[in-house]
Amino acid sequence: MRSNLHKYFHPDSIAIVGASNNMDSVGYKVFRNIIEAGYKGKLFPINLKYSKIQGEKNYLRLEKVRASIDLVIIVSPLHTLSNIIDQCGKKKVPAVLIISTGPYIAHQDVVEIKKEVQQKVDKYGLRILGPNRLGLVNTSISLNASISDQMALKGSVAFISQSGALCSSILDWSRNQKVGFSHIVSIGSTIDVDFHDLINYFGTDRHTNCIVIYMESLRDARSFISAARAFARSKPIIILKAGRSLGTIDTIQSDVDRTVGNDDAFDAAFKRAGIIRVNTIAELFHCAQALSMHAHPKGNRLAIITNAKAPGILATDYLLKNGGHHASFSKKLFNTLSEILPSTWGHKDAVDLTGHDSPRQYAVALDSCLSEPDVNAVLVILTPQSEDHGIAISEEVSLVIKRHSKPVFASWMGEKMAYAGRSILEENRIPNYRYPERAVDTFLRIHSYFKNLELLYEFTPTIPEGFTPEYKAARTQISQAQNLGQVDLTALQSRQILSFYDIPINEGVLVTTSAEAIAAANDMGYPVTLKALSSSLRSQSKQHAIRLGLHNAQTVADTFNHMLKQHHSDEGVLVERMAFKDTEMLVRAKYDSLFGPVLVFGTGGRAADYSVDYSIALLPINMNLAKRLVAQTQLGKALSNNLSTDSIDMDALHFILYKLAYLVMDFPEIKTIDINPLAADKDGCIALDAMITIYDKHITPHSKNRLAILPYPSHYEKTVGLKDGTEVCLRPIRPEDEPLEADLFERLSKETIYFRFFGYAPDVDHSALSRFTHIDYDREMAIVAEIREGQKPKLIGVVRMISDAWKERAEYAIVLADTWHGKGLGSILTDYIIDIAKEKGISVLEADVLAGNQAMIRLFKRRGFQFTQTDATEWHVELDL
Repeated sequence: MRSNLHKYFHPDSIAIVGASNNMDSVGYKVFRNIIEAGYKGKLFPINLKYSKIQGEKNYLRLEKVRASIDLVIIVSPLHTLSNIIDQCGKKKVPAVLIISTGPYIAHQDVVEIKKEVQQKVDKYGLRILGPNRLGLVNTSISLNASISDQMALKGSVAFISQSGALCSSILDWSRNQKVGFSHIVSIGSTIDVDFHDLINYFGTDRHTNCIVIYMESLRDARSFISAARAFARSKPIIILKAGRSLGTIDTIQSDVDRTVGNDDAFDAAFKRAGIIRVNTIAELFHCAQALSMHAHPKGNRLAIITNAKAPGILATDYLLKNGGHHASFSKKLFNTLSEILPSTWGHKDAVDLTGHDSPRQYAVALDSCLSEPDVNAVLVILTPQSEDHGIAISEEVSLVIKRHSKPVFASWMGEKMAYAGRSILEENRIPNYRYPERAVDTFLRIHSYFKNLELLYEFTPTIPEGFTPEYKAARTQISQAQNLGQVDLTALQSRQILSFYDIPINEGVLVTTSAEAIAAANDMGYPVTLKALSSSLRSQSKQHAIRLGLHNAQTVADTFNHMLKQHHSDEGVLVERMAFKDTEMLVRAKYDSLFGPVLVFGTGGRAADYSVDYSIALLPINMNLAKRLVAQTQLGKALSNNLSTDSIDMDALHFILYKLAYLVMDFPEIKTIDINPLAADKDGCIALDAMITIYDKHITPHSKNRLAILPYPSHYEKTVGLKDGTEVCLRPIRPEDEPLEADLFERLSKETIYFRFFGYAPDVDHSALSRFTHIDYDREMAIVAEIREGQKPKLIGVVRMISDAWKERAEYAIVLADTWHGKGLGSILTDYIIDIAKEKGISVLEADVLAGNQAMIRLFKRRGFQFTQTDATEWHVELDL
């Protein structure tokens, strides 16, 4: 599959169906652009009208070309697609690019054409990119297979866009800004090749360091997130997602076959995948430019150097308002600057060189700031007094930056006098901006990207206590409700299902008479709460069907009678003891049409009706992700700041979110869960009100694939016996296993480490361990062998396979604690990972092994691996599955 994509960007031969001599046609432009850009491969123009096209021999039909063709570009009208793709399929063309042309076609006709083309993709096994209105560019081989007259500059940014017109504008802008690209692709309507395909391809492309995306819609959420998670740590992915407002969503959804998800869910998905989200086209490429120039700040403390007070103040204001910090100057730095700069240099938030902005002063100030430990990055602002002034300072600044590793952002303000200086900065790969606020914004976004990655892979604690939900009991309750035709579960049913998953609820007594209500209140003690239960009431608090703080029998009786009369409480009235908790929160689980079930956390109680303080997380979540979900809200920040006063048991709150996520994942029949309020204090959390809705049983429940991120595959858990009778638990690795993995490494001998890492002993720090334990179960699997020593678990081995994005090949690796060698564990783990690889459809399992590792060589031979000697000390082995 990758080889087919490779043909788009490195074709040895291209056929252009619809190439033309008509200078006003798309076919003419595309063919001319390929020739003029300097493409070195073979070209075959296809058209029924000509003998030659732009000097090249023309072919009347595709089948007339006897040579093999890597890429067919179709620039004929959409109604001709079906026949042309049949020709491509019969000729075994691996890659087809469709550039839409021709008159307007009705929406329904376009749908039918796409459906027919999709069937041919499945029939012939070829790849189709488009239809789109631009084409593609690969600067490394001078390929401009697009309608744009301008060839992109060479660079390391890959740009994927759903808008061909935007691609054309960006090409024009990038040449002026000297922003280079490795590839530009207009992805169009995504009949076949989609975002995840291109992320997977560019993620392994040596010419690409950063991936930039303009997105309007998404078709395959799971594949997209899997691809982004695989590469975001090594190659930043920046996305401008259109469709935040309802009006633009309607516009996008009117296009063909597009799915637009809730924008908050997109936001959550991007954060979970480690993606940078921007809001404007300028931000998109400012971030890309800075990252391609290796601007990687280690923190959010920015020093500002300026020769004009006003821009320095504005930059500082923007920095502090948006979550950054100005770098504090140590006494040493303060003294250094005071010695070499005039007494007016500023002394506070910025180094102000107003009136003393010689190239030498700039160089000394910048060198001093970059040498300061508290400084993470520096913004240099210049309002040049002349063109020569700007040039001289640019040259000095460039020389200083070469001696340091910290990023520097520049803002050379103005146009004519700043132009030459900016050119020098760009030549020295220094990100620069016309306005200082844009420089600060880019700095903050890039810092946020690295901080988000750090948080995503920070140490994940285990759950605070055992959690064994009563799945069968919950299943019975939900099935019974579906059989009765229920969609809205009663309050009692909802509470019972939550209790099956160990979510604390405020216990109540259901009563049907005022006497029963008084008796219940007397038993539990005053004050109490009464809640009217009726199938017609969807939100009790909104319908005034709840009364709080009833202190005596008379008020209980009066309230009961009033509820019975006003609300027709056909399900009775619930009597509860008043719960006095300090904080009320909202917890909601709901289904997003694109990303599947999501969890919402925010301000609860009556304030939930108008509050915009909430955050969303995609499922599954662990304790660490539950913590992040809470921390992203203003309520969560306030609770964290008050921890010293024991205001709330945060661990209990995170654990409830964790349990609720499991409940939703276990039951696709659940449509929504609303807990409002979830009350909390230092003694724990309790659900005071809850409502669950389910799908009608005639609607096919969503399967496990509804989750955009593959959850922990518990079906791979099993127990095996070793030769000596030891029972060992085999299970997939989890993020919480980091301490156990670290302990395993501590028990490995030098020889075992040498054989596993080919002589290289890795630093077993958090960064390395997080890569071992935070895995994407879609494209990687690690099975740990676990025993128990007393009550404590202990890892004695790990086997893993990492597949390529197309699940064609997977790399195998294994390591066992030395004391467990020779007991059959290696064979058991190897056989198990081979079975899993087969189940996942992997074609080839491969590994490299040192010639001295005779135990592994024997194991590979017994299982039929094929050996190829790569050098005197190493073998490459492959098993055809």
